[in-house]
Amino acid sequence: MQVATQVFPFLEIPNWVVRLVIVVIVISFPIALVIAWAFGATPQGIKRTEIADAMAEAAGPAREQPARHAFSA
Repeated sequence: MQVATQVFPFLEIPNWVVRLVIVVIVISFPIALVIAWAFGATPQGIKRTEIADAMAEAAGPAREQPARHAFSA
């Protein structure tokens, strides 16, 4: 959004276009949220969430990953 507010006046694009960009982003966010909830990214590609969950269960128990963080006091 900051790019639009900086670049649009330089290109003489009217202010209503900036408002339109904001409205499009606000409207598209819930749609993207629903799509992200319904689908999951797997190594085999994008799958529906139920299929992704079933694939994880069929693969067997997940190996425990080693800790990648070091906590110090």
